[in-house]
Amino acid sequence: MWPSVGSERASDHHVDRPGVFRLFVVGCETGGVMRAFRPPPGASMGKPQGQYAWKPSAVLLLDQLAANSRLQLQHHVEDHCRSSGAKEITAEVVFTSKPDPMVIFPPPKTTDLEPHAGPVTVATFSPFHRKLLLTGSTDGSVRLYDVLQQRAIVTFYPPTKHLSTCAVASASWSSARPCVFAVAMEMGGVFVYDLLHSKQEPALQLPLPGAQAQKVTSVAFNPKQRGLLAVGSGDSGRVAVFRLPFKLSDQQKGEMREISQLMSSSNKQ
Repeated sequence: MWPSVGSERASDHHVDRPGVFRLFVVGCETGGVMRAFRPPPGASMGKPQGQYAWKPSAVLLLDQLAANSRLQLQHHVEDHCRSSGAKEITAEVVFTSKPDPMVIFPPPKTTDLEPHAGPVTVATFSPFHRKLLLTGSTDGSVRLYDVLQQRAIVTFYPPTKHLSTCAVASASWSSARPCVFAVAMEMGGVFVYDLLHSKQEPALQLPLPGAQAQKVTSVAFNPKQRGLLAVGSGDSGRVAVFRLPFKLSDQQKGEMREISQLMSSSNKQ
């Protein structure tokens, strides 16, 4: 089964362990790339005691909050129940009580990464390294970031004939090779990059059939069968599936070391 691929502008990457911040990235139409951390929820404190019966759906909302916000929400909802006569508290009752949105959805801590010059069309984390981010933009550039650093590690410019055809439509990480990713250009052209091969030039350009060479909307690696790459066309509504060469689909020696060196170089900038 192929994953859903389109013009993504947000990517989420977090580890659900106590004390670990949830990290996500949002790409903006202004070209900005925003990194955000959401504080982790506290340990579950179970069902609140008292005269009101807190149902599992409502307790789940409480468990997503820090201790002070949890207590604030609990008091607010129970005050609502006293005035309305409700005895059971569900998630629906919680929202009916009209709590302060900032309590349930606290604003994340944000930092702006080095921006693109045009709207961001794709943002996707590497499946092999939780801090490695790939973005693409209508300005024709593709960037690799260590999301803990503001400056991009590497900026790529896929080859296009004219500036007006350079917008990046989609990008996808290989599920088999940590150093490989594919980039689809909006007005035609799909390029496969291999960081072991080059930090600037693509290792392969796919030979797209007639209609698909005019406009590409999406590209995605098959997560189950390594080496298969799907390319979607907006004009024809068709999907072409390519089998990549062995060297681009079988993990190579030293790939994770190469990724680590890239990340280390960004820390020294």
